[in-house]
Amino acid sequence: MTVSRPLLDGLLTALTENDTSGVLEWCESYVQFPHSDRSKRFRREMAPWLNEILESATDSDTREMVVMAPVGAGKTTMFEALACWIVGREHGASMFVLQSDTDASDWAETRLTRVLEECEPLAPYWPKSRHQKRKSAILFAHMPLFVNGANLNNLQSKSLRWCIGDEVWLWKAGLVEEFRRRTHDRWNSKRIFVGQAGEAGDQFSLAFEATTRKEFMFCCPACGLRQPWKWEAMKYKVSLTTSGETDWNALANSVHMECACGEVFEDKPEVRRALSSAGEYVTTAGGMNGRTGFHFPAMAVWWIPWATLVEEWVKATGEEKRGNLVPLRQFKQKRLAQPWEEIGTGAKDDEVLNTRGDYRQGLCPIANPWFLTLCGDPGQNQTYWSVAAHSREGEIYIFDYGECLAPEDLLEIAGRSWPCVEGADVSIQAGLVDSGDFTERIYDVCARGAGVLYPSKGSGGTFGTWAQTELKERPGMLLYTYIDRAAKVSLYIERIAMQKPPLLRFPIDSTEDFLRGHMGQRLVPSKTGKIKEWRKVAGDHYGDCSKLHLVAHWILAKNLA
Repeated sequence: MTVSRPLLDGLLTALTENDTSGVLEWCESYVQFPHSDRSKRFRREMAPWLNEILESATDSDTREMVVMAPVGAGKTTMFEALACWIVGREHGASMFVLQSDTDASDWAETRLTRVLEECEPLAPYWPKSRHQKRKSAILFAHMPLFVNGANLNNLQSKSLRWCIGDEVWLWKAGLVEEFRRRTHDRWNSKRIFVGQAGEAGDQFSLAFEATTRKEFMFCCPACGLRQPWKWEAMKYKVSLTTSGETDWNALANSVHMECACGEVFEDKPEVRRALSSAGEYVTTAGGMNGRTGFHFPAMAVWWIPWATLVEEWVKATGEEKRGNLVPLRQFKQKRLAQPWEEIGTGAKDDEVLNTRGDYRQGLCPIANPWFLTLCGDPGQNQTYWSVAAHSREGEIYIFDYGECLAPEDLLEIAGRSWPCVEGADVSIQAGLVDSGDFTERIYDVCARGAGVLYPSKGSGGTFGTWAQTELKERPGMLLYTYIDRAAKVSLYIERIAMQKPPLLRFPIDSTEDFLRGHMGQRLVPSKTGKIKEWRKVAGDHYGDCSKLHLVAHWILAKNLA
């Protein structure tokens, strides 16, 4: 007998209208996990960080959810509980998307189907024909449930109410938007994207950033402050064995977490669980209407010992010192659930601001500087310049800067003197002027400033630092060519972002124009994708001047040694 759609809808309503339980209560009553070693039934106290996520998935206001969470936190168990709820209470064509068809098939066969079969309220809906129960789909009497891999073929052909994706950070570019389209603007549709963190700027990270973000936080019983689990709060002591190796047992025994108030939390299951059980989600940033994001790190997952995480961290940072960033990347993505941003790919705005020293523009801040340099970067309508004092230890203090109308005006600036914090006034010993543009004109300026100003030019090479050549067409004039990539890495990554010694400093009263001339510098993938290159930034003239001061130091340090 064929059941008509209106009759089937009436039957479904009759079956569910008397059940007013919420998703957590319903799952506790009906959802079982025959494969689980931790708990055979759904229990809300087992993984409290998942409770509000499930409630948000079933409310009427949220259209899209993004969950950025660590591995081993029960995300798959959440999927299984949600699948039972959808089939038993919500109804509507649904699709769970995993990384590949193989992953989807394995999960459906070994876990999902067994969980669905154990859920009592689903029994009336199970298909009678074995052909309607496949690894990739179960055609229930009232709705289809698809389980597929993340590929364009699977995400283009179906109209869905529920779209749920796992490990979205691994999806190929464009698939997130393709998946969104499957809901066809249904008023009651749901899109849920889940996974560990990927890379900053990828489609998963951008989806998360577009949400109203919520962070799972604990409350310190001593001071009452509700706060997120931060890695900086993890305290430990690294000690060595008599053979000089890391004493891992001693390290594990030293691990604990501290609140800013001084309260200490021991690395014990009952302590970790108590903090998680009292945890709550707190909104940390606004986003698009109807979109909610959830985040928590592995420290919030009470069954993961903090000592395990600390050991992984210590090993990862040790590998970082050897030039291997893979373990550190994996730790941040998988354990902290933080998008990976290539370390040392440029200088952030706040790092540029942190480069300011404690001296004012126009005053040489160090007594008896080793030498002073003037560097200029001619532009289309004006020439930018700056003056720096260099110490014997390699420190560079840029203490004056400005704009002049023409490159020829650099000659007047080269003849100036400046007051010094101590002792007599100081004056320029040498300088570099960028000759990439207006080349012959710059050569003329440097010829008039012989012995002080020299032409310079950046090279696109990838090896070395700088070279000195005599210009054939201008006998006696030296051209200094430098590797632009190496100079920018040294300036923006080492000196500004990482604040590595010897220090680079700007005046404390640096103007916005000067500071912005050093901002926005990032290494980005080249068109071929094989290497990273510095992206072009408009208005970076002052940054180019600072770069030339660094090159000048390389040259003078060698010549004066």
